[in-house]
Amino acid sequence: MAHSRVLNQERCNHRKGGNGAQGLLTGQGDSSDYAVIKHMMANGDWWIHCLRCHKWWIPPMESDFETAAGYEGAFKEYQAALNFPTKNIPSKSVTFGWGKGVGKSYFREQMRYTTNI
Repeated sequence: MAHSRVLNQERCNHRKGGNGAQGLLTGQGDSSDYAVIKHMMANGDWWIHCLRCHKWWIPPMESDFETAAGYEGAFKEYQAALNFPTKNIPSKSVTFGWGKGVGKSYFREQMRYTTNI
């Protein structure tokens, strides 16, 4: 990911509103509502997308982290994003059950390298 995009995402408070350049260019919204869209994937996972900085929060996979602490930190960040208050209406895919022995982790593995987020 480009360095400037990461900096933009770190600076953004992911909230709606804001005045002038500070609100528009630096993502410093002043509303109590967040500028995010929440979408339920086919396996039941929620993916959250900031409309200001284009950051995505998706459920972390333990296998992507070298330490339990790293995973726990990512999971807490995901949980916080999942609980962002917003008046935006969430969208959903058609959810379906997986075959015997295959669950959410299979979907996450298959979607791991999705490049359109």
